[in-house]
Amino acid sequence: YSLITWRRGQEVINISPFRCRSWRCQKCLPWRASQDFARVQTALLSRGANWVFMVLTFDTKAWKDAMAAYKASCKSMKSFLRRLTRLYGKIDHVQTWEQTQAGWPHVNLAVYNAEIYGLCRGEGWKAWRRDIMNPFAVNSGFGVRVWVEPMRASTAGQLSGYMVKFKHATAEITGSGTKSQVPVSAPQGFRRLRSSVGLLPPPYKPPEKWEGRIVRYSKSDSELSLDISHLTM
Repeated sequence: YSLITWRRGQEVINISPFRCRSWRCQKCLPWRASQDFARVQTALLSRGANWVFMVLTFDTKAWKDAMAAYKASCKSMKSFLRRLTRLYGKIDHVQTWEQTQAGWPHVNLAVYNAEIYGLCRGEGWKAWRRDIMNPFAVNSGFGVRVWVEPMRASTAGQLSGYMVKFKHATAEITGSGTKSQVPVSAPQGFRRLRSSVGLLPPPYKPPEKWEGRIVRYSKSDSELSLDISHLTM
């Protein structure tokens, strides 16, 4: 399929291949990664400092297979965040899901809370991980292998790029050999990027109004034929 677009009042027609814009699609992944990068960076900068970066994994021995872990991921994350909220009050968060080379899910989680940030500053993250994060993670369905690190406000761009793997998405297309962590093994409908309500801005949309129509096309003898019957301008 292709997308035919034109500006009102002009006779020029633009024909573009129709894209799914899904993070599962190799062709659309760089565009989607750039969108996600901008949205995550905006969300992090909107709160300033007091962000804590975490990584939560699943214990492969505790689950039947990776698909079972994927299906439990939403429930496990809600349980983990609920435990933090009960102990520390309101928490804003951004989460991006990835998978290992073996296909098992893990999550990058950025949490905004002044008290948690204060407890993790300096070497405090070691005790907080041992006494709070590890028990909360295991009781929520995650594994004992976790990571936590307080982030400086100036690292919002770096953290955004890491969370959405923006450089990795670009490298996959350019053929630089970067290993993909896109969770393609996840069930259909799985949301790779999530956040607390209202924190992430909506995806960017061009301000200009365009009108267009999707048409089927076929290639034969290196020529492109388009069914543009009943096309109105």
